[in-house]
Amino acid sequence: EVDAHAEQDELEPVVRGRRLLALGKAADAADEPWVAARAFLAAADQARAVHDAALALEAAEAGFLADPSLPETGTLFSSLLAEHGDLGRALSVGRTALERTEDLNAGEELAVRLAGFARSAEGIDAARVLLRRALRRVDRADALGARIDVEVEAGALERAAELLTRLLVLAERPEHAA
Repeated sequence: EVDAHAEQDELEPVVRGRRLLALGKAADAADEPWVAARAFLAAADQARAVHDAALALEAAEAGFLADPSLPETGTLFSSLLAEHGDLGRALSVGRTALERTEDLNAGEELAVRLAGFARSAEGIDAARVLLRRALRRVDRADALGARIDVEVEAGALERAAELLTRLLVLAERPEHAA
């Protein structure tokens, strides 16, 4: 009955977000982490849709705490922490999500995003590690471009040139041609 209450069509998005947050809290109290995490994720999405950053962050954190094994909770919470300037915590949460991500493409995309946070918060070497992880399986334009920037900043121009060659080869493939 609580979830039907939260999903009424005529509800304003802010009200729906708050009701989903309440549903998440109720599910968490009932020791239902799967339900709680998804309700909190939905509440965060509603809050983001109406630009309520505080509610989005609260809901995302609650989702992560309810079920940190669900990669989506960590990915969202990490992104919101970074938007709020807390890069250190964003990296910690994001790395947890990265370890739990089973979808290879999603994991690689997250690694590239985290590399940007790491570059600002921890330095080039931390960013390089995450970008190498993103490139382990296949070459990705986003990861190669970011890695080229890192290598240029580090003064490793020969390595940057090698990566640029890989990026150019990738760009010539039919599936990547514009």
